[in-house]
Amino acid sequence: MDAENTTCPLCGEGALGLLFPAPDPNYQVHYCNQCGLGLTRPFPSLEVLDGLYSTRSYRSEERRFIAPLELGVWLFRGRRLEMVQKHIKPPGRILDIGCARAHMLSMARDKGWDAYGLEYNAESARHAREGRGLDVRTGNVWDAGFPEGFFDVITIWHVIEHLKDPFRTIQECAKLLRPGGILVVSIPNFDSWQSRLSGRWWFHLDVPFHLYHFSARNFGALLEREGFRIAGPAHFSLEFGPYGVLQSLLNRLTLSHNLLYEALKTRSLRTGKGGTGTMLRLAFSLLSLPVMLPLSLVMSVSESIAGSGGSILFVAHREESK
Repeated sequence: MDAENTTCPLCGEGALGLLFPAPDPNYQVHYCNQCGLGLTRPFPSLEVLDGLYSTRSYRSEERRFIAPLELGVWLFRGRRLEMVQKHIKPPGRILDIGCARAHMLSMARDKGWDAYGLEYNAESARHAREGRGLDVRTGNVWDAGFPEGFFDVITIWHVIEHLKDPFRTIQECAKLLRPGGILVVSIPNFDSWQSRLSGRWWFHLDVPFHLYHFSARNFGALLEREGFRIAGPAHFSLEFGPYGVLQSLLNRLTLSHNLLYEALKTRSLRTGKGGTGTMLRLAFSLLSLPVMLPLSLVMSVSESIAGSGGSILFVAHREESK
């Protein structure tokens, strides 16, 4: 697939045009005038991507955030597994694409699942294999060596938008799932209220890490095209929605990119950009939290009720006859 042509790689009909420059001056966001898919241009090279996702820049081997937030990460990973288990029983084989530090897979194994993971970065995959004793492979899902019909569940949590070829990834998931198996995908919603309000300052835009920017409509069409039957989608996510609104509003107000989010990371992963102006904007962000936190929760719930949530969860069933 040539990601730099002028025709939409999803619908094949729309023309791609510049929507806005990204906060990172090296990139722009382009937009399909037919299906609404957004694309990051230019696509980072493989060498750049490998550096972006290294354990020295994107996540550490042990922690990504300060200690109190790491507890929240564990709780939300448990919620993910609980949601999966509501849709399919008893435990079987599960694959988590983009499993990161493999928190959810560890929990799944403890509950009787045969757990597998896939990671882009070799360092992260090695830590999950050696530190947690899990079968975590590196690279594309079609090169991972899994047989067709092998899995009962495949999960992709805010990862599909990171992939160089999300379309082939969904095709491969359809092959790897047994008939009646489920694909669980959570994505940022490019057509959400928070995205439209924030534009280039939207927290979940996350260029250059996010290469594609999907909406509920066009991603649902992709799943149906590959033979999946969709249950939902769900438009509210306590894990992703309220903070997406909060950081997006702060980005617009301070005209700075994710200052609070950077401050919440472990010291080794912070970008280290300082200066008086930066510190003043961060101080404003912190002082505004008593007002901004409840406002963000209300806005997140409201956009979800309106069917325009900032994060969307799809539970897609592989048809029995496929």
